[in-house]
Amino acid sequence: ADAFTAVETPQRPAQLVHQRVVQRIQLLRSAEADQRGAARAVDAKLGDSAANLTGTLRALGLPGSDLRFSASVGDAARLASVFDVTGLPAEALEVGGHAVSSREEIRLDGVGAKFAGAEAKVDGSIRAGQNRGAAIQFTVTAESLARLREGLPEVPFRARGSYTGSRDAWELRDLKATLGKSEISGSATLRLKDPKGV
Repeated sequence: ADAFTAVETPQRPAQLVHQRVVQRIQLLRSAEADQRGAARAVDAKLGDSAANLTGTLRALGLPGSDLRFSASVGDAARLASVFDVTGLPAEALEVGGHAVSSREEIRLDGVGAKFAGAEAKVDGSIRAGQNRGAAIQFTVTAESLARLREGLPEVPFRARGSYTGSRDAWELRDLKATLGKSEISGSATLRLKDPKGV
């Protein structure tokens, strides 16, 4: 069923919001429940923001979930200002990907974000429990760092590599990056004397 609710946001400090805003929330929910309470599809909209979730979400916890998700914000600068973060451009932010969870790990497939001519993508897994850690491959590209935040140089940036983390060490491998005309490559390992997590 469709539900429409008008919500008034309270007056915020002047540096965050200059006027009271009455926003209309459109919540579209199409859900199928299996015997264990799994939601199949959820679509939500709030102003210029939207989110979509499809797949299986266990009602009593994340293990057993298989989700494809996407979310977008029309003005990332406005959202960031709520958390006192400034200097970001008023451009759209998009995130999305596929995540499958079990009791041992969360697998990430094509999880990424796009913002102001930049794109980041990760694939891999995050382990839980006594064997907690991560094994992730990543790529990052930016048309110009200056477009991302005030004060950064107006040069392109690209990087790719892999990260492996465990209770004993963090390891960055096969890093290849370019910043303008400069190139960086290599690997690094940080051994943890008193590991408490990754």
